[in-house]
Amino acid sequence: MIVNNIVRLGAKRLAKKQRKNVPAIIWVFGGVIGLGAAALLVAESQYKPLVSPGTKVGEASIGLLTDLEAESKVSAWWEGVATRKIPLESDTLTSKVSPASARDLGIEIDLQQTMAKLPREDFWAMGRRVVFGEVPSPRRFAPVVAYRNGGLASLRSQIAAALPKPSPAKVSWDGKAVRTVPESVSYEVDDQSLKQRLMDAVFTGDSVQVPLRSAKPRVSNEDLAKIKEVVASYTTNYSEGNVNRASNIRVAASKIDGVILMPGESFSFNGHLGRRTEENGFKLAGVYVSGRHDFDIGGGICQVSTTLYNAVLYANLKVKTRFNHSLPVAYVPLGRDATVSYPAPDFAFENSFSTPIALSAQAGRGSITFRILGTKDPSVKVEIVTGGRSSWGNPVRYIEDSSLPPGKQVVQEPGGAGHRISSYRVVMRDGQEVARESLGTSTYGGGPRVIRINRSKPKADANANAVATAKPAAKPAATPTTPVGNPEYDPASGRAPGNGAGL
Repeated sequence: MIVNNIVRLGAKRLAKKQRKNVPAIIWVFGGVIGLGAAALLVAESQYKPLVSPGTKVGEASIGLLTDLEAESKVSAWWEGVATRKIPLESDTLTSKVSPASARDLGIEIDLQQTMAKLPREDFWAMGRRVVFGEVPSPRRFAPVVAYRNGGLASLRSQIAAALPKPSPAKVSWDGKAVRTVPESVSYEVDDQSLKQRLMDAVFTGDSVQVPLRSAKPRVSNEDLAKIKEVVASYTTNYSEGNVNRASNIRVAASKIDGVILMPGESFSFNGHLGRRTEENGFKLAGVYVSGRHDFDIGGGICQVSTTLYNAVLYANLKVKTRFNHSLPVAYVPLGRDATVSYPAPDFAFENSFSTPIALSAQAGRGSITFRILGTKDPSVKVEIVTGGRSSWGNPVRYIEDSSLPPGKQVVQEPGGAGHRISSYRVVMRDGQEVARESLGTSTYGGGPRVIRINRSKPKADANANAVATAKPAAKPAATPTTPVGNPEYDPASGRAPGNGAGL
């Protein structure tokens, strides 16, 4: 410590008013040389290297300080820097982003690594400097800092919320031709540039321009131009008299109209429409549950999924998920329906083309039409064929109901016969069959005809003094039913019903 104190005092004298070096040298080393060579070696062994003179970390001057003293001074300087707010600016963002400090951003100093890279002056280097009167050049070092604890997450969220909302590309069918509107410019943050600018601003105190760049459009203008014609279409009819059901069909169709799928992308009916609720625009209408008629929110949208399924089939797109109903539906042939219910069963397909496609849906005046828009291969034609059809009857079930007049019976559930049929998609190219794909076997379990009946005899007629007897109705043969709409899938088949499967 004695030697270190002599060195520090000598260094101060050397710097004072640029005084000549010799007197200071004599003053510093006179006592040391007088100790003799042995004492000089002892002094060297006791000397603790100091931070080289002229050294700064940021704005903290730490030359000729011990490591402990230097750490303390650097730490005090960093405390002031780390709490200083950095303004963030941008002419593109739609709202201001709150200023953030290094501490807010999770930028922390590593004192150990910062001190490790600083130069030290040993005993002999100190001696040479003092003896020869060297005046060291100032040296500034940046502290070692790093982002920690995910501090940028909050700032990124603010910036993302302030980014201009882009308008997606739009595709529609005007009745005669495909109409397209290009996607508007969207932006994304240049994350690496943002991190570096923030790091620099921590030390300079300057504001930061948020670095933005144009994001790659989801649908480029070149891709949009490939959606130019009707690849396939399919239409089914419904009754406008069933007001709620008709409304559900129109609402579901409007939510799908204009969807664009890039090559390889999939469409999930349930994933796109979500839960069928009144808040989502759907109403109470008829559905099928386990082979019987019922009511639920969203009744009717199975006709939407079924119509879309048939358009997908004729477009020769890849079907990923499809289930049939528990009873036949009136608006498509057997084996051509696609039931949906939230969250399952679902109808899903994939754009298996090498070009993008768009879905056009139009519903109103008693019909719904889906068109698959894209680039048509005129040499390809698709046919749907069936085979292996079988049918069977279901029993009639009577339920005694004393609330009915004696001898009276009421059909509670019309039920329906069971059916099984296999479907195939045949692809023709230039008139020649090139592929025959099984679409699976559809089994419609049907359900029993349920009749409520009061078998008790009616009271005697006082005027005729006769007793009328009620004849039980003959058990009718089970016949296929014509449902009033789009039924829900039968959970007894292992496909649990859910919200929104509708007649």
